[in-house]
Amino acid sequence: MKKGAAQLILIVFVLLILLVGGFFAYKLFKKQSNLSSNPNYSQKTGSASNPSDTSDSAIDQSLQVVDSDISQLDTDQSSIDDGLNDQAVDVNQE
Repeated sequence: MKKGAAQLILIVFVLLILLVGGFFAYKLFKKQSNLSSNPNYSQKTGSASNPSDTSDSAIDQSLQVVDSDISQLDTDQSSIDDGLNDQAVDVNQE
């Protein structure tokens, strides 16, 4: 094989590798940016009541918010546990 043809094949091979690597890097970057902008993962802002308000009603309201958040956390944990404990189904069984 001629030296020029071998160099051309090498250049095409390197460009192909760069193109495929760039494609996968773009997909990974796009996936990460979608996760960070997902509204389901937004952080709560604000509080249940004024932090300097120590009345019984304000404390009760804050406790209700905390209880609600813990209940939601328990639900999320249960969903995660179910997903992690998912068993594969043997499709070859009849």
